[in-house]
Amino acid sequence: MSLKVVAPPMLLALAVLHLLLIGCVQSFPISARQVGFKPSKLVQGAATASSVKASEVAAAVPAATTASNKTNPAGAAPKQQNAPKRCNSKGFTPADGKPLLYLYVWAGVENAVGASAKKRFAGSNNEKDFVATIDVTTGSPCFGQVISEADVPTSGNEPHHVGLNINGTVLGVGGFNSWRYKQPSMYFFNVGSNPAKPAYISSITPKLGAITDDFFRLPNGGFLVSLMGSTDGGSPGRVAEVGPDLSLVAEHPRSNQNIDNFNPHGLALAAPAINRFITLDYVEYRTTFKPVTEVKYRTTARIWDTQKREVLKVIDVGPQAKGLMTARYIPNGKGQFLITAGHGVLYVLDVVAETVTPIFDFNVGDGHCVLSAPFKNGSRVLVSLYETDQVQLLDISDLNAVKVLQSDSLPKSAGPHATVLAPGDKLLAISTYYVQHDHGQGYAEPFTRVNERSVRLFTVADDGSGFKPHPDVPFIDFKGLFPHKGIARPHGMAFKSVNAAK
Repeated sequence: MSLKVVAPPMLLALAVLHLLLIGCVQSFPISARQVGFKPSKLVQGAATASSVKASEVAAAVPAATTASNKTNPAGAAPKQQNAPKRCNSKGFTPADGKPLLYLYVWAGVENAVGASAKKRFAGSNNEKDFVATIDVTTGSPCFGQVISEADVPTSGNEPHHVGLNINGTVLGVGGFNSWRYKQPSMYFFNVGSNPAKPAYISSITPKLGAITDDFFRLPNGGFLVSLMGSTDGGSPGRVAEVGPDLSLVAEHPRSNQNIDNFNPHGLALAAPAINRFITLDYVEYRTTFKPVTEVKYRTTARIWDTQKREVLKVIDVGPQAKGLMTARYIPNGKGQFLITAGHGVLYVLDVVAETVTPIFDFNVGDGHCVLSAPFKNGSRVLVSLYETDQVQLLDISDLNAVKVLQSDSLPKSAGPHATVLAPGDKLLAISTYYVQHDHGQGYAEPFTRVNERSVRLFTVADDGSGFKPHPDVPFIDFKGLFPHKGIARPHGMAFKSVNAAK
């Protein structure tokens, strides 16, 4: 004898619906010492003139959130959203004849990949890397808001640094990961015709170098650009020269002399009369990816003849440096540059004496420090400390007795990096994102750290004695501003001032 169990029709329907719902569930990303040279005096970072507590800064803005590193699983692509309507400040004229001010932010999309790989948004181009324009004009109804976006033709470039040409008409941008997808290393935007709405112009794919980092404007309207590696992510890198017509003039040095361990990151030029520029070697970038087990940091600085574009001298700072990063010229007429290293020490490189001397220890252990341009006649500089989530203001009027005028702590894992001052030195912007390897490729700090992915605005005191979060918009969250693209990662930034009467 057998028993036959028959379920009621309603129960069967509920069971089928339950199975369908389970089948539709998908998981999506959520937002979120030994020094090489003995200085006369090595000032310690502990000696501060004033300090702002982390709680005071954090109270003004939300804390950083974490996000999943996983791409979407196979199956249905997430629903693509429309681009939000942006604030329109057209017709606004600042009071007292002051100029309009825009902040260009070069950003990528979380977990986006190159053109050859599968897109998260099926059939869409919305993952393309882009330049966001933020209105930062005092008194503007759109202050602190994105007013336009302009895409490059590709995605997954890992947007890095940017630069305006000397005329302020062209914005150059580059990416760390373009080489992985055989994409152009540099892209250019017209920001002269309509500064509030940049327009993509063209791109460059160098033959020898890749991994674009610093842009430095040339008097002729072109650029020198540091390429931190070869086209396969290795060594040596090059310095690309871009003409005023945005063509590739050359990749320097033209010979293979003085290019051992040449992986230039920071790049800066001295005053024309000094006829020198420097490059700083940071890391062989492909060694930051699996399956490599040892990151090859570089510790050399190179002094160049500006006119001849030739390396004159290579200076090894020492193995403790753990990667040289930022170069900033001090406008004191002495041929001196501030440079930072990965062990949290500030140096002065003198291109006349051809020496490198440590002048200040931030006391952060291994840490990446990024400098603003020196201001107040070269007596002040702002510094972001990536690993310790700090921003500091230094008095560098006496290079033998550097003082910390202010030290602010941001929320944990904020990750302050690019640090730029607006014309007039009264507005500071800091992006809180460095680089993050996706798709399970990265393994080493700081290349896998999840950061805040925001732009923070600060006002700087007229006399350069301090700074504080902007009273109106201290925090611009890139995780939620671009729902049609996804979580955005802001990196390189540039301010542009525009005469409102034009």
